[in-house]
Amino acid sequence: MTISQTLIVCAGEPGSHSWLRRLAAESDCVVAVDGGANWLARAELEIDHFFGDCDSIEPLVLGKVQSSKADMHLAEVDKDETDFEIALSWVAGNNPNSKIVVAGAFGGRVDHQLAIQLVICSSLYLELDIQLVSPTQSVRCVSDMAIFARSDGHIVSLVPVSGDVEVNQTKGLKWPLVNSTLVFGPCRGISKYKSYIFRPCWLESGLLLAIQTKE
Repeated sequence: MTISQTLIVCAGEPGSHSWLRRLAAESDCVVAVDGGANWLARAELEIDHFFGDCDSIEPLVLGKVQSSKADMHLAEVDKDETDFEIALSWVAGNNPNSKIVVAGAFGGRVDHQLAIQLVICSSLYLELDIQLVSPTQSVRCVSDMAIFARSDGHIVSLVPVSGDVEVNQTKGLKWPLVNSTLVFGPCRGISKYKSYIFRPCWLESGLLLAIQTKE
């Protein structure tokens, strides 16, 4: 079976039940990362795969998942990887051509949010199409070139995550960048680039997080 989109739900705040149902309807595979199963259960959505050490899933939800058709990928509590990283690694290995949409990546513990945003910038996953999404925001890692879908008036923030980033060119932004350096640390790229058309972005070197926010 060809998987065109995989939905991974983490334990943050994924949005309304109706919005989560829409994401699930657009996906061929639904993956719960530990407490993300709680959100899926409340939205009355089925889980295809569960990953986690069961430290944040509610006991009643765990029982329902165990008695369902979901494949259980249980992890040790003491480990080097996060539950999300284990789930992402499995998806990358089994569905490498799938678009990966991650809900529940925002909200909750700050360390969990940062870990998720940084792990998608790992060299292991740069070739994958991964987006962290909420009803009002989306985040992706850009390593060479990206084209963002049209979304009039959305704010675009470009945040370096691998030291200074050399931007070859951007188009479709209110303040375009040409042969510019986004220095790691200072916030030059935050909330600066309101967009009105399709937005290509080419990097000469480095990695950045491209964040779209709906006003």
